[in-house]
Amino acid sequence: MTNLEIESFKNNKLGYRIGFHFRQNPYFQNVIIVKELHLGMGGTPVSFSDPILWYRGQNLTLHSEPRRSGRGIYQTFFSWFSDHTSPGRDDIAQILKDDLFRNPLRYYLTPLWVLRQNGSTSGPKPADNSNRDDCVVISDSDDDEDQAEEQANPGRGHSREKEDEDEDEVHGGQDAVSDDSGQEAREDEDSYGEKDEEVDESRGREVRDQDDEEDIEVDEEADEC
Repeated sequence: MTNLEIESFKNNKLGYRIGFHFRQNPYFQNVIIVKELHLGMGGTPVSFSDPILWYRGQNLTLHSEPRRSGRGIYQTFFSWFSDHTSPGRDDIAQILKDDLFRNPLRYYLTPLWVLRQNGSTSGPKPADNSNRDDCVVISDSDDDEDQAEEQANPGRGHSREKEDEDEDEVHGGQDAVSDDSGQEAREDEDSYGEKDEEVDESRGREVRDQDDEEDIEVDEEADEC
């Protein structure tokens, strides 16, 4: 099918005509097939359609019933053209005229389940997963975060390891400097202590020498007397 045309009569309540345009095909000769629905004598709805000129052995309606099946659908769409039993309750004609013809893009752009939800088509609705429970795992370990980050970006994991090594080297250097400073301070304290002891010892010798000299002078004076 290449085109769909719907022509309403002057008064839409009187009826309308639906035309289906086809390109050449191996099934029938018709270039256009028209089905018309209108009010007959006494206001009774009637319908008729163009006969389909099937090629020999290609009639798709031979093994299908012109009436609707128990499920409310035709075994082939072309059986609808020859079904004139209930023109006043022709659902296909109403959908073509009032829905599909007015807004054909709706059937191409709207998901099928939305059409079913709005009652445009029949069939089961898809399961609604919007209320499904979400599982959230909370972990206090930084290792899990590092592992997930490393899996997402392996190069970043190596760079982080490099940063940790550099940081350890910096801290190690600072510790070594602090140890050296402490050792130097202790050595300075020891040297100060040794110097104090030397000063005290020299002062003690001076005092003893002075006492010895005084004793000698006293002894000499006693001998003179």
